[in-house]
Amino acid sequence: MDAATARLAADGGADFRRGVYRAADSEAIDSFDQIDDAVRKIDELDGPANRRAKLLVYETDGPGVKLVDDMDRADLRTLFQSVESRDTLARLSRQFDAGTVESRHLDEITDLLDSGDMDGADLGRFSQILDQRDSDPMIDSEVGADDLLTAVRKNSDLSDTRFTLKDQKSRVRWLEDGNSQAGWKHILQRHENQFYDLPGISTRDDIQHLVYRTIKEGKAYPDPDEGTVYIMNVGSDSKVMVLVGGNGYVVTARPGTPSWFEK
Repeated sequence: MDAATARLAADGGADFRRGVYRAADSEAIDSFDQIDDAVRKIDELDGPANRRAKLLVYETDGPGVKLVDDMDRADLRTLFQSVESRDTLARLSRQFDAGTVESRHLDEITDLLDSGDMDGADLGRFSQILDQRDSDPMIDSEVGADDLLTAVRKNSDLSDTRFTLKDQKSRVRWLEDGNSQAGWKHILQRHENQFYDLPGISTRDDIQHLVYRTIKEGKAYPDPDEGTVYIMNVGSDSKVMVLVGGNGYVVTARPGTPSWFEK
């Protein structure tokens, strides 16, 4: 790194300086030019955004510097002004370093943050879902950054989302907490006790997992009004149905089949 960068790093505090010097030895960094560029960009940020960017470099060193270097100044300002969570920013930088999140995703994320269609809580859930794909049975391992951003563009509230998955035709589907009219709260208010009559269903977690499996494994039918109905056999003589709206949002689920379904 050049002398000006070294001075800025020193002026940024001991933790920031340590992060910058660790980044110089990180495999995430290909050249000192990246460090020079990132340190200058961070120096141009004001207030909380400046502090958050410095903390990111301290906590992640190379991946944090790589993220800052890749983003243009306007997008960088949007990201660090919109997102307060250190964990979210750290996960995002590591995912960018690993290639799970790409430059084009960062561009779209900052556009969504800038427009208000996404906020810091949504981005937190976005990065959490990507981090837990291989460890959480309610997170589809096939879901990637593109799929989550598709859901956001279709009005998904990621921070309120219980699961996101892709059906057998690779269409993105998700279940939100929702309200009394649609979503998880609606399912519990209207049909919880009915689910407990099905074999193997004794908890709310069982119900949620069954809804997930029905979308993932059940047969899909076009709904006469709008969207898709998924139907799956449960045991030897029971069925369960899940109605998904045209945008991919889980509207409702219950034992049985729609009135129009030919058994």
